[in-house]
Amino acid sequence: MDYKYQSFLAPIMMQYKDFCIASGCWSTSKHASFVSFDRYCVKHAGSQKCLSQEVADGWCEKKPTEIANSCRSRIYPVIGLLQYMIERGLTEINIPRIPDGMPCTHVPHLYTEKELTAFFTECDKRLFSDCRLTENKIIAWRLTFPVIMRFLYSTGCRPYEARMLRRNNIDMLSGVVSITKSKANIQHYVVLHSSMLSIIKEYDRIIDSLYPDRRYFFLSTNGEQPIHKEWLGCNYKKIWAKISDVPSSPYDLRHNYAIANINSWHGTVFDQFNKLVFLSKSMGHICLNSTRYYYHFSTSLAKLIEERSEIGFNLLLPEVNYAHYNY
Repeated sequence: MDYKYQSFLAPIMMQYKDFCIASGCWSTSKHASFVSFDRYCVKHAGSQKCLSQEVADGWCEKKPTEIANSCRSRIYPVIGLLQYMIERGLTEINIPRIPDGMPCTHVPHLYTEKELTAFFTECDKRLFSDCRLTENKIIAWRLTFPVIMRFLYSTGCRPYEARMLRRNNIDMLSGVVSITKSKANIQHYVVLHSSMLSIIKEYDRIIDSLYPDRRYFFLSTNGEQPIHKEWLGCNYKKIWAKISDVPSSPYDLRHNYAIANINSWHGTVFDQFNKLVFLSKSMGHICLNSTRYYYHFSTSLAKLIEERSEIGFNLLLPEVNYAHYNY
């Protein structure tokens, strides 16, 4: 990330970068977007000394090769820069139009107990050895995947949150995990189950003996960077292919976490509302509707209603014996 901005916006971009770093929301994706935007300004702004509406609109316009969501991902960091400039009176341009996002078409997979058992059994076989890796890297390679999968399953964290988790984000005494790299930069906390905390402590002890100065909790094989999104998704698919041919992704474990929690609740409406609030906060949601959304996918609701109310319902409305009637 040692790129030096060359456009007329270089001083402001550096100022905004420092602002993001201080706020804990700077990332490699923002850096890549800023580099592209800086080069775009050099090419299209000419001798301009201030940002024009034409240049801002041109950068934010969807390319023929882009889908709407890709365009949004590319321009959002620069939109943040423009908002920063407007709030401080550094420009008078209007925020360019942002393309409407395309709705996600992926339907989360609803795991069965048998599938989950088979999945974690396959994870524990540690099939990710590679003769090209050094001994330390093989150990880390084999341990990381089953541990991070259990972490996602037991906490409901987003895969990105788990990947970007830093070692000092976990309190090994209390089991409280501080999620700082999150969607919309919403910091929230998750408390590990005692069994998960034991696994985390053992994993940390082993990896610490191999990479004592690591910053990230779950390391890639280079021992410095967090594990990559592609690595996580690819290995998940390898394991899941042994279990089922139904499409699934690591994010589905988050859906499973929400549904399993809601299905386990008993008691009064007020108790359930409080639990919904706690669940929403631990999952890093802005509002309760975001948490309720997960339950739309649950086919287990009908089974749950049947288990809890069928006997009483049958006592109130017994089955009709049609043999007593003549038609």
